[in-house]
Amino acid sequence: MKKSFYRLAIVAFTSAICAVLLFFIFDYSNITEKHGGFKEIIKENKAVNMLKSLMEFSFEYGDLDEDIFDNYESGEFISEYVEFSKVSLKFDNVRVRVEKSGEYEIILLSDTKADLSESVSVDKGDGKFNIKQKDNYNFGVILRTPNPQSLKIKLNAINGGFDSYYSLDSFEADIVNGEVMISAEESFPINIDSDNGLVKLDILDYDATIKIKNINGSVNIFDESSLNSGKNGTVEKVIGAGRDLILIDNINGIIDIK
Repeated sequence: MKKSFYRLAIVAFTSAICAVLLFFIFDYSNITEKHGGFKEIIKENKAVNMLKSLMEFSFEYGDLDEDIFDNYESGEFISEYVEFSKVSLKFDNVRVRVEKSGEYEIILLSDTKADLSESVSVDKGDGKFNIKQKDNYNFGVILRTPNPQSLKIKLNAINGGFDSYYSLDSFEADIVNGEVMISAEESFPINIDSDNGLVKLDILDYDATIKIKNINGSVNIFDESSLNSGKNGTVEKVIGAGRDLILIDNINGIIDIK
């Protein structure tokens, strides 16, 4: 994951420098008068297209598939055999994974051999779990459930990651320096606020309204790439009846939607 963060930092820094250089290289008022707007110039400019290609190339997904959960020193059950339908997580340095299982289980892992029961606070009741980090370790959280489609997840994380290969009831995240990777059969409500991160959605069947607000980042929606495109940096697409609302607010990151 650290390699990914370094790449994102380099991309963000490169983007800022190129944006400033482009602005001063061009005679803004004369060129916009001739071509009708700076956005059109940006679309045609080779330097910007090169920058966009650099951003897409700089973040390869291969190393994200590494099973970092194998590197943890210890693990502990936060919950066993207790049904849950909503989980809220607030962590620094965490990776969260959803797994389909015959039992309801929440497992906490860490890169330390310390007593994990003292490392987080857990509030639970009525099928809801609220888990917050207390100690400054690297954590992993595995959510196992027979019914991922009935699970609501809310994640607040710095240096975090989230992986799910299943459709959920809903997913909400406020994440800095992290990755959200969702691969599922059907769309579902998603709300992501991402700074300096990667959001990758690979969903087989969309029935959704997708709204993306993008600042200084690369967006690829169904193989249509853009850089700060759309009105006020906003991209909107309606697929099917637009049943599920997918909102992504992105700053200095990469969005890939398939």
